[in-house]
Amino acid sequence: MAENREMPPRVAGPMARELAERLRRDILTRYQGGQQLPSEPELAHNYRRSRTTVRKALAVIEAQGLIVRQRGAGTFVNDRLPRTTGTTGLFFHSNPINLLGWPFIRETYWGVLEGTAETGRHIHLLLGYERDPVMMPHDVSDRIDIGRIDSIICMELFDPKVLIALGRQMPTVSVDFACHAEGVSSCALDHSRNMDMAVEHLWRSGHRRIGFVGDIGLSRPDPAVAARRAAFQAAMEARQLSATDDMIKASRDAASAVRTVRWWRRIAAADRPTALICINLPWCIAQAAVTEGIDVPGELSLLSIDDPGPWRNIFRPDQHNYLSRSDVQLAMTGRPTDPMDPRFAPLRNMRFSSVALPFREMGRWAIQEVLRRVRRPELPPQHEVLAGCLTSGNTVAPPGD
Repeated sequence: MAENREMPPRVAGPMARELAERLRRDILTRYQGGQQLPSEPELAHNYRRSRTTVRKALAVIEAQGLIVRQRGAGTFVNDRLPRTTGTTGLFFHSNPINLLGWPFIRETYWGVLEGTAETGRHIHLLLGYERDPVMMPHDVSDRIDIGRIDSIICMELFDPKVLIALGRQMPTVSVDFACHAEGVSSCALDHSRNMDMAVEHLWRSGHRRIGFVGDIGLSRPDPAVAARRAAFQAAMEARQLSATDDMIKASRDAASAVRTVRWWRRIAAADRPTALICINLPWCIAQAAVTEGIDVPGELSLLSIDDPGPWRNIFRPDQHNYLSRSDVQLAMTGRPTDPMDPRFAPLRNMRFSSVALPFREMGRWAIQEVLRRVRRPELPPQHEVLAGCLTSGNTVAPPGD
C-alpha cells in the first residue's frame, strides 16, 4: 500500500515553498546521502518557522525525492542523491557585453573560474542589466532563482540595498566594492595605495604637473570611481602638487579621448600636465596623442591603471564589440585605424608604465570566502583590501628637466 503523505506539495503555501527551497539548497550542499535531518521542532527553531510550515516544506522536498521519512526513526537524506560541492551564483550587474570586454572584469571572472576549478564548486552565471543601477529592483528574488545556489558573488554591483537583501538569504561576497552590510563579505581595491604608487612613480621621475583621465564618470561616479578620484587628489596634495578639476578629465571612448588630447594641446606649454594617469582606455589616449603629433612619451608620459597589457588591442578595433568604440581614427576621420600607419609603429612594442591591479586574485579570494561561509554559516563576513603592483616602463623626465 502506498505511503500516505501528510501534505501534498500542491497545497503548500508561499512560506512553505520558500522554506522548501532553503532546505533543498542546504541538503544538496551540507548533507551526505543517508544523513539524518534534525527533528521537526529543531528545524522550526533553526529556520524560525512554525512546525506546520516545516511539515509542509518537508512534504515538498520529499515529493522531489530529496529525503526519505521513516516512521519512528526520523527523516533522512536520500542516499541515492549525487554528492555535490555546491553552486555559487556569479551576479554581474552591467551590460553583458562588458563581461569579457572590459579587461578588469575579465580578470576577475577568470579568477573566479580558477577558484571554482580548484575547489570543485559550480558557477551559475546571472546577468542583471539596468541602464541605471539605482533603478534595479530591490526584490532580487524576482531576478535570481536562489533555490539553485547556496551563495553568490556580486561583480560591479554598487547598490548596498540589493547586497543587503542577498546577504539575508545566503553567504554573499561583493567584489570591487567594500560593503560592510550585515551578511556581506567584500574584497575591494586599495585605491589610496594604488594611486599613491602611481603619483609617487611620476613624481620621482620629475613630473610635477600630473593629470587624471579616463572612464571616471564625473557627473555621477560609482563608489569605486569616486574613491580613485579622492585618492588622486590626496596623493597629489601629499606632495604639495596641484590636483585641480582642470587636471581631471573624463574619457570613456575614442571621441572623448580625442577631446582630452586636444584639451591638452590648448593649454599653455608651461602649464600642461607632463604625465597622465589613465583609468581605462589608455590606448585611446596614446593613439589620439600620436595622431595629433604629440611625442609619447617624450612630451607626454602615460601611466595606466586598471588595464594590464592594454597595447595588445590597439591595432585590432574589430576584435571585440566594445573595442570597436575605441578606434580613434574612426572617431577623427570616419575611417578605421590603418595597422600599417607608420605613426603608430613606436606604440607597438613600447612598454608603458602601469599599476596592474589584482582583479584575478580578488576573484579567487571571493571563492575561498564563499567556501568558508558555506561550511560554517555562523562565521561573520570578512573584508579584504588588495593593492596592485607597479611596473615601470616608458616614463621619462618631463621636457626641460
